[in-house]
Amino acid sequence: MKKKKGILSFLASFWLTSLLLAFLMVITVWGTVAQKYQGLYLAQKTYFSSFFFVAHIGPVPFALPGGMTVMGGLFLNLVAAFVVRFRFRWNQLGLWICHGGIFLMLLGGAFTYLFSQEGNMDLVEGEQKSASSSYHDYELAVIRDDEEREYERISVISQSRLHSGEKLELSSLPFGIRIARYYPNCLPVNKGQIITGLKPRPLEPQYERNLAGAELELLLEDKPAYRLYVFYNMPQFVKFRGKTYQFLLRHQQFHLPFTLRLKKFIKKEHPGTNVPRHFESKVMLIEGDKVRDVRIYMNHPLRYKGYTFFQSSWYQDSQGRLHTVLAVVRNPAAAVPYISSLLILLGMLIHFTQKLVRFLARTAKQDRVVELTS
Repeated sequence: MKKKKGILSFLASFWLTSLLLAFLMVITVWGTVAQKYQGLYLAQKTYFSSFFFVAHIGPVPFALPGGMTVMGGLFLNLVAAFVVRFRFRWNQLGLWICHGGIFLMLLGGAFTYLFSQEGNMDLVEGEQKSASSSYHDYELAVIRDDEEREYERISVISQSRLHSGEKLELSSLPFGIRIARYYPNCLPVNKGQIITGLKPRPLEPQYERNLAGAELELLLEDKPAYRLYVFYNMPQFVKFRGKTYQFLLRHQQFHLPFTLRLKKFIKKEHPGTNVPRHFESKVMLIEGDKVRDVRIYMNHPLRYKGYTFFQSSWYQDSQGRLHTVLAVVRNPAAAVPYISSLLILLGMLIHFTQKLVRFLARTAKQDRVVELTS
């Protein structure tokens, strides 16, 4: 029992709070500086989305807690403080509300990390889509050609399983797959439409520019039967037992419960220049029998069913067609930072108002005592 109390007291201690906040400051500085050399995505993944990371001072490596460990520690520290130190009194109402806001903010951050989705949707006029694509993560789609000559998706292998040496046994496929090599950034070596090899390249700091590829082995009875190479957005075909299978490495798809069709993309430029001053997408939102027209432009996103579509950018392809690029965000905890910040503000107002009232009452009492004694 004493041991449990000792652990709880340690978790609730101000010493632990100070240590964790110091680590948070170190991570923030280190991660911010690293963005210059590693890029935003890799720096965030290395320092803020990890439990531990290895830092170097000169040639000496040492491990430090990552953002996940520090934020998890602060969460436990706050919960333990509520259990050990906090006793509800009306004169501490503001502190309770303030700490409740901090608790909610930490919880919201965890929900955002676990359940939010960020991607983009690339459309040309007349095109419609019901899925957005991840900026950074890939997936391997295996697609079979059915009797009607229409493609039917058989299986999708997520980024978490795309590692060199990974062996995949999927019940939906008549063969196994082994990822002999996975390249986060590479170039294909082509012979016509067939990829005969992959040439690895250094990772780009701007992670969106990296183009992934993989060397695959198809397994029969756990033995390699066929080898092929897949590269981003270059489908490769294999015939097996009279069926044609397409292997497509693409950005991870997030499927939407509705469809967007681009009706018109408008781009206006500053007079006498090629610099755009305004661009917007006129889209049709289709959900079953319900159809409505929506304009998406800067600072006027489309919000629908928990999804937010921002006008992100545009580009012109080799055929001269204008593409609109919409940023697509789904965050079930999007309102939590606003609510928690308001709670913290309310708690501080109540706490300092109570302090002020008590101070004024004490001052008035002292003034009365002075008057009586004089």
